[in-house]
Amino acid sequence: MKSGRKAAVVSMSPEIKHLSARLQELGGGINTRAGELAVYCRLAPLRRRPTADYFSAVTIDPDSHEIIAKHQLLSSGETKAQRYAPRSFRIDTVFDASCENLLIRDCLMDASDKNSPIAWVWSGFNTAIVSFGEVDSGKSFTLFSPAKGIKSLYTRAIESLFQLISDSAKTSPNSTGLPTFALSVSLWELVHSQTDHCEVVTDLLRVSDAKPLPGAAGDLTAVQVNSVEEAETLFAAAREMSENWRTNAEGGFESLHNRGHFFVRLMLYEAGEKRLSSLHIVDLAGTLPSNLGADMRAKLGSDEQLTACRMGLNQFRSMVWELSKSDGSAPVDLLAVTSTRKSKLAQFMAPVLAGNCRTYLLACVREDSTFADACKTLELSVQAGKICTPCMKTVGVEKAELKLVHFSILQA
Repeated sequence: MKSGRKAAVVSMSPEIKHLSARLQELGGGINTRAGELAVYCRLAPLRRRPTADYFSAVTIDPDSHEIIAKHQLLSSGETKAQRYAPRSFRIDTVFDASCENLLIRDCLMDASDKNSPIAWVWSGFNTAIVSFGEVDSGKSFTLFSPAKGIKSLYTRAIESLFQLISDSAKTSPNSTGLPTFALSVSLWELVHSQTDHCEVVTDLLRVSDAKPLPGAAGDLTAVQVNSVEEAETLFAAAREMSENWRTNAEGGFESLHNRGHFFVRLMLYEAGEKRLSSLHIVDLAGTLPSNLGADMRAKLGSDEQLTACRMGLNQFRSMVWELSKSDGSAPVDLLAVTSTRKSKLAQFMAPVLAGNCRTYLLACVREDSTFADACKTLELSVQAGKICTPCMKTVGVEKAELKLVHFSILQA
């Protein structure tokens, strides 16, 4: 167990399984690694005091470091009937309610940790960080909030990659004098449109043509950035076009109780090996808690939008359960997985969960989640931890194939 500040962080950097004999034959243990789906869990602090005698609570056991979901009597502490007996969930990495965003982002963006997302993408492998959980459980806050002077995960990822590029140039100078690396950004969202009555994919960087895109992520605008400042400017512009964010009175951004899914893709291209790797940051819409109040319900959109969002998330959940049956010894047939799931969310998330990608699922749970809701999220997290897929470096890609849009805020 490692500790950070006041918070207990459990079992950081879980070890990756050894490659199967077949994978060693394919990649020789050099360009191929086994990518387990790594599971993290964040407990959001208690938002309100219980109003009834019985209440639910999610805690971390100080001895076993397991997450405990329980439904207990406030006055005596004893648990309710057998159907509400406390349940324990073993998750590799847990951030308790005292953890700040800085600690979580330091963990995920630690390039010295060979199993961190930033280390994987720098090594040439596709990587993804996916947040999942109830409405108001802290998903967007964890990934994108720069509150209290703490940089967002997006900014930290950009900073880390530019620092690695700079360090690489110092240790292995390029004789040609030409840039060895290129970093690009894509931003899009998936929201149910009441006008078209379907899931709409909107490219948030296609400023000259804001019409919804029907295609896959490969058709999205990829803008090459040369500094952290440029990347942050792009992100701010994308948020202005997003239906999931709004500008507050101070000129900053705050997340709505979103009914859509927000996607970031960072692509890192290395000219020497013609190697391409990507880091996806995915903020899935929140699932609806069973004790959703009328005031919160009114902020979440129409019944049609909520139903469409719920159906997409249900397909995401069912994919996790199906893909967890794979042992990672062979590639998953993604066409078979998606053939019965027509949601665009399923089409986007299937390659992230079981394609050529190392994925980190960040489950967010409120300390005051209902017993049933907490168990539902944690059960999915434990099941997701069983997913294991082969990861290979993508090499031999010509830069001309990337179709990058060049952008500089320093140009007139």
